[in-house]
Amino acid sequence: MRNKNWSRWIAWLMLGVIEAILVSQMPRVLTHTSNEDLHKFMFLNRSATYWMFLLAYVGCSILAGALWVFLLMNRSILWFTAPIRGFLSRRRTFSWSEIVLVVLITLVVTSLPEILARAIFINRYSAPKILLVPYLGRFDRNMAVYGYTRRSDRLAQNAIVAFRQAQFRYRPYVGFTPVPDFRPTPTPEKKKFRVVFVGGSAMEISARRAVRDLQETLNEKGCRVEVINAGRSAYVSGQEVVMTLMELLPLRPDLIIVFDGYNDISRVEEGEAPGTPEYTRAMEASFQAGLDIYQSLLNDVAQRSFLVQLFKMGRRAPPSASGERQAFEAAVEIYGSNIEKMARLASAYKYGLMVTIQPLVFFREHLGPSEIEFVARSPERVQLYKYYYSRLIERARAVTENVGVSFRDLTRMFAPVSGDVFYDTVHFDGEKPIVSEVLRAEFANMILSYPGACEL
Repeated sequence: MRNKNWSRWIAWLMLGVIEAILVSQMPRVLTHTSNEDLHKFMFLNRSATYWMFLLAYVGCSILAGALWVFLLMNRSILWFTAPIRGFLSRRRTFSWSEIVLVVLITLVVTSLPEILARAIFINRYSAPKILLVPYLGRFDRNMAVYGYTRRSDRLAQNAIVAFRQAQFRYRPYVGFTPVPDFRPTPTPEKKKFRVVFVGGSAMEISARRAVRDLQETLNEKGCRVEVINAGRSAYVSGQEVVMTLMELLPLRPDLIIVFDGYNDISRVEEGEAPGTPEYTRAMEASFQAGLDIYQSLLNDVAQRSFLVQLFKMGRRAPPSASGERQAFEAAVEIYGSNIEKMARLASAYKYGLMVTIQPLVFFREHLGPSEIEFVARSPERVQLYKYYYSRLIERARAVTENVGVSFRDLTRMFAPVSGDVFYDTVHFDGEKPIVSEVLRAEFANMILSYPGACEL
């Protein structure tokens, strides 16, 4: 009897230690923060290995906890140990085909509810059939692309995890930044005419080569011009105003060229309030959740399950058409107001300002093969952007005329380029020579047309 009690106490202690280790290390293990490469490959990219590991780790934690509780309550665990002992003690042979068949049947059966939910979503919003694959793509992002109904609190973007995935860093006043410094880093002492480009990811990433080549072109012409790419991924015009005031004015720019427009409309499409940056709800939720890793992981899994999200939606009616129109109209007005603020800053601090509206795939007259396929996926988005983006262009044109600022509509600047240019709505292949050449030539003409920019 005493040996039996000792055995039970030893088992209870061992299981307790195992469970404590599993639970205490779960955040670090699941996010792989101890290893930067694993963190990028498994946690950020959400690979299949990550999901398998997540399932196994959480399953072991639950099982160890259940066994520990049963032992603590002096309950029998034969229900668990007996089948395992019987299974291991019997001699069995399984063919690989039988094992694979059992695994496939299990996966199909357990995935049927999720596949059905995704089929409902595809039918409702005419989404591509590839979404039938379970856990491929997040519900909120697909809802933004195909549904335009994320302005409800219950459909708010769970971007706590998305904010981490983007690897943005918090920066005072502007909210966040993808990199600590502008590229290239401005020289400490200003000895040349300084031109600063401002915009979102299309400027920071897609136009990177064109801006770099632009510096070389101006040097070859003998122009003493320093070109700085201050594009920031995901920035809206309001952030650009604040960044100009807090970070660009100390650089003493001679000319600021604004290359934006898309993010102000797309933020509304994705469920943010007009004029607010991306991840606004994420940052608010981060404070509310205290950046709790368990809640973040559960929310991320829930956002990848269309079944869970469709249950949460219930029978609630989508936002009214008038509410949609008001949100987009407000975004257009806020953009115009921000352009006016930029112009006033330029006038007060005595530097030049040029406002350009960045190109979109929806405004190309002759699409490439991949662009045709992309645009055909969502004709509603095409009409939405053609209407409201055109409104934004006219609003910016009117503001710049009133304040005497140079304005250029670049939405159709890639018309001379044949074949594919864009790989999504706004990002273009800036490494493609002809694309980079067209953009570089346009930027060069803008700078050379400004008085005093290039005095030979």
